[in-house]
Parts: sequence; C-alpha cells; structure tokens
Amino acid sequence: MHTIMKDGKWLAYRNFEEESDYWELSEITVEIKNGWYWTTDIEHAKCFMDYQDAANFLSKKRGSFWDSAEVKRYKL
Repeated sequence: MHTIMKDGKWLAYRNFEEESDYWELSEITVEIKNGWYWTTDIEHAKCFMDYQDAANFLSKKRGSFWDSAEVKRYKL
C-alpha cells in the first residue's frame, strides 16, 4: 500500500452529510462537506494499491495544499 504524506501527516478525504431537524423526508436538506485534508491518524489516510496510482493522483494536483507532498510506502 502507498499513501501521500506531507510534513509527517497523511492525506485523507472528508465526506460526511449533515441533516436538518425536519421530520418529513421531503423536507430534509442535506449539506455535503467534502474535501482533502492532512491527518496524523493513519486510519483515515487515503491508500493506493501501488506507487504508480498514488504518483499519478499527486501529479494532477496543484496549489500550496499539495506543495512538498510525496508518495510513501505504508507497511501494514
């Protein structure tokens, strides 16, 4: 397995939903908050099957969030 690390933290993806307090299904609103973040908890880290998958993923990312990030092998 391979992961992406930066400054000693692993890359992770946040995907959760929050429901409002309405009782009827038709009135329920869902707010979806997604996004990449850095974590110290390996349990939340995004894992790639091989180095090439992780490297391809990282090569497509731009911006300061991704600066100095690198692919690392993770031993289970």
